[in-house]
Amino acid sequence: MPYNIGASHFELLYIRSHCHYLNGKLESVEFHLGHLDPLYDSKDYIFDYLRQYIEGEIKANIHPAEQHIYWKALQDVKDRPNTHIENARNLKFTRQNNSHDCGMFVCLYMLLLTAEIGLGLSVNWEFSERYATELRKLIQKDALFGIGGLLELLIERVVNAKGW
Repeated sequence: MPYNIGASHFELLYIRSHCHYLNGKLESVEFHLGHLDPLYDSKDYIFDYLRQYIEGEIKANIHPAEQHIYWKALQDVKDRPNTHIENARNLKFTRQNNSHDCGMFVCLYMLLLTAEIGLGLSVNWEFSERYATELRKLIQKDALFGIGGLLELLIERVVNAKGW
């Protein structure tokens, strides 16, 4: 989810969960928490916030008979953060060099994250900064003139790394 700090800076927070079933029964859950900030390194409180969010979701939405499996997975995140937390410390990704493109970078991060995790594609997280500028232009054209095809163009140029 895009996260806006003080109405002046965007970051990307995400939670990936993997549920493992055996014979139709939930056996285990694994969480990965992510924070991609186009400008700064991650702060530990961000991951505390994500863990608190997961706690609320477990209490509100998980059947009591399966909650213990989710609590174990959440405890695993706390006990072994290096294997469950994804950020600038263990991921290489392009960062912005100016003070106004954080929203565009977050859009690009979301596109790459979706392509990599959701579609299983191999992506290059170290893209040209110019992509953010070009994305801003494309969004403006699409919004103003309804050119359409924006998603297809992004997949071709960013995910498939054909460039601008």
